[in-house]
Amino acid sequence: RLLRLHWTERRLMDLMLAHLASTPVWEVKCGLALHQWYAAEHAGWLRERISEMRHPTPPLDQRPDADLDAFLEEVLRATTTEELLVGIYGVTLPALRDAYYQHIHDTNPLVDHPTIRFMRFALAELTEAIEWGDKAIAALTKSEAAPPAASWREHLELYLDAAQGIAGDPAIDL
Repeated sequence: RLLRLHWTERRLMDLMLAHLASTPVWEVKCGLALHQWYAAEHAGWLRERISEMRHPTPPLDQRPDADLDAFLEEVLRATTTEELLVGIYGVTLPALRDAYYQHIHDTNPLVDHPTIRFMRFALAELTEAIEWGDKAIAALTKSEAAPPAASWREHLELYLDAAQGIAGDPAIDL
């Protein structure tokens, strides 16, 4: 599970960076830059924690699951700012947040306390990023009549379901 979380944070960092220069809205550029930094921090923390827990350290530069990587590749393929925001803030980050919550719920609080401690910090930052993303999506669309990029969201959710979520667990309702 931690390998998948690490891979997701790492790929999020890469895909935000990949879209940074071509994103036309200044405020979105600033949000992507901040949240890209969060993802880099989270990936570093997960890398360190995985290295503490496993010797030898498993390969962290290889995708842990082809379906998860296919989902993240699809998010990268966003063609508009709205699609990018929906992919990151409407689908990926909420799924990542849910994976962190589920790990905290499932793990032993004494044995895995260092992981839980990190995840509590990450959850605060993820929640902040999701809230910012929701506001950015609303500001870009200025229409409450239809959900923004609904077909894109559904498309990505199918990929995410095929990967059994970020953590590799079946879909859950929290």
